[in-house]
Amino acid sequence: MPAPAILGTSRRWSPRYLLYDEFITPDAAPLTSPRTCEPGPGTLAITDTASVLSISGGQLTKVPDATSPFMLEDPATFSAGTCIFAVPTLAAGSLTSQARIVLQTAAAANLVQAVDLSVATVRWGFRVGTGTTNMADPSATAGVQGTVGIIVSGSSFVFVFKIVGSVATLMAVFPITGTPGRWLFNATGPATDGAIVYARVGRLDLTIPINTSIAGTDWSDPYSLAIVKDTLTESAGVLLSAHTPEKGSTWVALLNNFVMDAGGYFIMSGGEARCAMETGASDVFIIGELQRTGGAPCVAFRVVDVDNQWWASRESTISALYEVTASVIVSRASVSVSNDSLVNQVSVRASGSDIRVYIRNNAGTYTVGPAYTSSIHQTATKHGVRANANSGARIHGFYCWPIDITNSLPEGL
Repeated sequence: MPAPAILGTSRRWSPRYLLYDEFITPDAAPLTSPRTCEPGPGTLAITDTASVLSISGGQLTKVPDATSPFMLEDPATFSAGTCIFAVPTLAAGSLTSQARIVLQTAAAANLVQAVDLSVATVRWGFRVGTGTTNMADPSATAGVQGTVGIIVSGSSFVFVFKIVGSVATLMAVFPITGTPGRWLFNATGPATDGAIVYARVGRLDLTIPINTSIAGTDWSDPYSLAIVKDTLTESAGVLLSAHTPEKGSTWVALLNNFVMDAGGYFIMSGGEARCAMETGASDVFIIGELQRTGGAPCVAFRVVDVDNQWWASRESTISALYEVTASVIVSRASVSVSNDSLVNQVSVRASGSDIRVYIRNNAGTYTVGPAYTSSIHQTATKHGVRANANSGARIHGFYCWPIDITNSLPEGL
């Protein structure tokens, strides 16, 4: 039985499932383990000591239960371009329940989780590694079914996405440390919450060529979908505005410029520097590789012109979001971060009026950065970098992906 197409008819590509379960045949608790997926292929190992799981109406249901989580797992080989997904629903009124899909190493160490969670308001979110902090995207609605998924890309990158209605959007892209070796889906929630259901789960291969109308999206390569890929590899003395990125348009100097240092990174040239490039997209996920040995290197995004833009900074003990309007700089939000003079990744997710920042330090630990809601400069499609101290603010790399990935995923996912 083919998967139902929930993403409309704009797709040009049918998924190749490695595991697929629609929970077709009703089955009372306790479920048999291992479970043979329907319509298949694949099997799932079930852990459910309290018998809280059953199948009816084409859904796997976990009854409200205070102490007994469940787990269905699939040891797998994860080549670049492998995708895992689930379609969970939390009952309206859930307060602390979470439905998750989890990518792990073969030794069961968490790499990343995609979460449909409820903390007063139901949200989508994700977690990195063993962290317990949900990096959330507040756009889900209680009782509304959607897809959450994780794509393994390249040798160490993952994409986390969600699908609601007919639109697929990117929640995050980031490197992971560790080799994916299995995945599972599970949920927890107290007896006072409503039931948690899963309509579909699966693992598939996203390296199938796509129709020429959207050709070029190869999920085995984390930069295939990128609007900008710039490792900022250049000869010493070359200005950023004279540098050609691996992928993307031309860098434009808005205020002074950056110059390649002999140390292999760009520093400002001639005072505070602001540079940006046209990307054609205002809703983006950006990773800036920034190093602060002084000053405040920033990812600049939604840049209208030199006097109107946003910055996400990496300062000595804070990361801040700054709005720049008519040359007036206003700090809109900030969080504390550890003092780190090594290369950090400052990630910005700008989607509609929702702006979120994540900081990854040199050891691979994530901090949930500042967040803010604003429609100021919301339609601007230039993004770039900013620095305010010479050799103390260093730019090592810049990458940008679109938030809307609807036409880059197969029909029926």
